[in-house]
Amino acid sequence: MAPCRPRTFTAGENPLTIFDGAILVGSLPRPPNRQFQFHGFLRSSLGIYAKLTENGQKPPTHFHPYQWEFFRVLKGNLNIDLNGVPKHLTKVDGELAVQPYVHHTVYGRPGTETNEMEFVVSASDARDAEGVTLDQAFFKN
Repeated sequence: MAPCRPRTFTAGENPLTIFDGAILVGSLPRPPNRQFQFHGFLRSSLGIYAKLTENGQKPPTHFHPYQWEFFRVLKGNLNIDLNGVPKHLTKVDGELAVQPYVHHTVYGRPGTETNEMEFVVSASDARDAEGVTLDQAFFKN
């Protein structure tokens, strides 16, 4: 049996729209000591985020074993759960650093149907013992 064909091709698109329009990210020049930097929009009233919010759920958590991840809100409200503890961020909070192995998930403000959040996300340029790192292609696929 032949392998399944992908439904969409995303690597290399800039900006990239994923999760049925819920997230849009575009590449920015990367700062020193960062692997990448994206400018993005999270629309919690669309796609998977809308379905989760309807049911009172959040997106699943994930972690990065070797990289720090950095979030900065430009507009709106960002909620991020760090090891199960919710944290609310706005523009005045500056950059939030998420350490390696911290389980986290990012979502718009639950119950706010039209909340559009504008943000910048980047990650450290860390590598494991074999030289493996998360990179821009990982986040776009």
